[in-house]
Amino acid sequence: MPPASKPEITIIGCGTPTPLPDRFGSSYVIEIGGEKLLFDCGPATTWKLAKANISPTEIDNVFFTHHHFDHDADFPTFILTRWDQNVPVDRPLHVYGPPLTEKFTNGIIDEDTGLFAHDWLARVHHPASQITFQDRGGQLPRHKPHAELQDFGSIHKDVNAPVFQFTGWWDRLIGTIDNFTGIVENGPAHLRDSHRLVIGPWGHDATQLSRKIGPIDYGPDADTTYEDLITRWYDYHFKGLDNGIANDPPVRLFVLGENRWRGEQEWPLARTRYTDFFLHSNGHANTAWGDGSLSTTAPSDEPPDEYDYDPRDPLMSLMRADSQAAPVDQSPHDGRQDALVYQTPPLSRTSRSQARSRSACGPSRTLPTPTGRRSWPWSMKTGSP
Repeated sequence: MPPASKPEITIIGCGTPTPLPDRFGSSYVIEIGGEKLLFDCGPATTWKLAKANISPTEIDNVFFTHHHFDHDADFPTFILTRWDQNVPVDRPLHVYGPPLTEKFTNGIIDEDTGLFAHDWLARVHHPASQITFQDRGGQLPRHKPHAELQDFGSIHKDVNAPVFQFTGWWDRLIGTIDNFTGIVENGPAHLRDSHRLVIGPWGHDATQLSRKIGPIDYGPDADTTYEDLITRWYDYHFKGLDNGIANDPPVRLFVLGENRWRGEQEWPLARTRYTDFFLHSNGHANTAWGDGSLSTTAPSDEPPDEYDYDPRDPLMSLMRADSQAAPVDQSPHDGRQDALVYQTPPLSRTSRSQARSRSACGPSRTLPTPTGRRSWPWSMKTGSP
């Protein structure tokens, strides 16, 4: 059953990295039981909060979905404004996010390395600043700004509400899937069937959940919008509408190539068979016409593959103009000597891979040439249902 309480959501920002007159960056405030939670802190969030009649001092918990500037650029302003306006004494700020969150926050306020330490040090120690602080009702000695930091992995066990997450096969930010599996595995048992994960044929841009990405058209079933996905979830949990959410499978996957949706009960799929693949060659895997191969046979005594890395002409992945991950033809690189290519023979039967591939490599030696010659032994693990 939907929860009895009715959280309130205030959209502070719902834009993209592109500045427009009426939107720019992402930020949301969710109020539950009188407590305001801030999700993301994109450009001008602190000012937008003021326009929405929400003071930064009303917020004690900040959550970052990820660290792109359109989601976190205003955090220095927010954290310092909140600290400066909290009188008579400051309250701890709890900050949650992916692993970069601790480095990012400390980079703002750390006394030794923080880029804004000069600001709060002056406000704490300068006599004029102390007088102003006391005039506003503050009590000396004034404490430095403080944040209690936790990455998402450490709080999965404490998530006590159903969570809906979606991502795309072309999205290079895979924390979404990690959070889903972490919450299901470590969160309260009575909620494990209430969480939802959707993986579509999309990239990172949540405003473009369309059937076509790059040169590939995945068909009409791939078309949807961020608003459609989120509204359906909110209608059920916040408005109590019986719209079928409760009967949906926990995981919905879009099968690339077949171009259709499939419901699953878990992730990773319980029937997944993991297979180790190894890189092979006779020492000449350079270019698409080299002798590199990929097989399930472990390598024996094979010569290393080598290439020259030239920082003046690096081998870079080809991508769209907006730098977002998408299917892009990489064949213009086929003839480069610094491209090592390993591939299987043509497949004799249909194979489906719907699990995360993992690779492991390490340098066997480094030769001190001007361009930096390298040799790499590799192994790769992939999975298929």
